[in-house]
Amino acid sequence: MLMREKFYSVLMEDYALNPRTILLSTHLIDEISKVVERVYILEAGNILLHDDVDNIRTRSFMLTGSNEALEQFTRGKCVIYKESYGKGSLAAVYDRIGEDERLQAGRMGISVDGLPLQKFFVYFIEGSGHNDSLWKGFGLELVLSLAFLAGGWLFTRKRSFY
Repeated sequence: MLMREKFYSVLMEDYALNPRTILLSTHLIDEISKVVERVYILEAGNILLHDDVDNIRTRSFMLTGSNEALEQFTRGKCVIYKESYGKGSLAAVYDRIGEDERLQAGRMGISVDGLPLQKFFVYFIEGSGHNDSLWKGFGLELVLSLAFLAGGWLFTRKRSFY
């Protein structure tokens, strides 16, 4: 067993015996997601997102297809990230996509895949309106702080410039 896995195991055992708020910081989202249920993403005192991890998993998708087809299909959907490459595009969507819509997407030549939690957070944070040059790697410290809040977790982020 890896040391981090042992840590999570001991943490959960201790939390079960002594429920309380536990604050952690990590960039290993997929790893920590196994022990949390709720997500809060905060910035400057504002809640950008508050949702269950399971709901995020069932509502986050990576779509790929032609620019035109994706533009049409995603109209009215919550697109958290979009990137074009030639005549094709990819879009990360945080919305419901039912079975009928999946069939429609297939007819339009659009691939619909699940979005890993790690990518969801990266795309959500990138797409929340912070596209100034300072966010693009110039001394940016992105802090994801996780807190067990009655079985949930808390994400916060801060900017640090060196």
